[in-house]
Amino acid sequence: MAKSVEGDAQLVWQREKSHADALNNRTIEYTMAKQEADQSRTLYEGLLGKLQEAGVLAGLRSSNISLVDPARAPARPTKPNVLLVLAGSLAGGLFLGSCLALASDSSDNKIQDLLKLQQTLGDFLLGVLPYHPQKSALC
Repeated sequence: MAKSVEGDAQLVWQREKSHADALNNRTIEYTMAKQEADQSRTLYEGLLGKLQEAGVLAGLRSSNISLVDPARAPARPTKPNVLLVLAGSLAGGLFLGSCLALASDSSDNKIQDLLKLQQTLGDFLLGVLPYHPQKSALC
């Protein structure tokens, strides 16, 4: 009887051991699957963040602008207008030159002719001496 109880106990023990080994293997598989799932979730969240960031950037760059006609270079430059600048320079030069000549003439207090000398002195002139430049010694 003791041997049959011992045999039955060994069978139960063997069954429980194989059941525990199966549970241990399942636990190991579950742990590995959980780690893979966590890694996949982390990778997915990172990719989702990058995708959302790219979508936001793409949304910022997009607009409703469309090209109607391509731009063309003008045949001649718009600025500077050379003819207008030249005409303005010529007119300004003539005006300033005339003003300076008039100012110079009005501020000149030299006696230029005999009539003005008579008017200034109030007397008649007795004679006029001509101007002769000095001749050099070589001539």
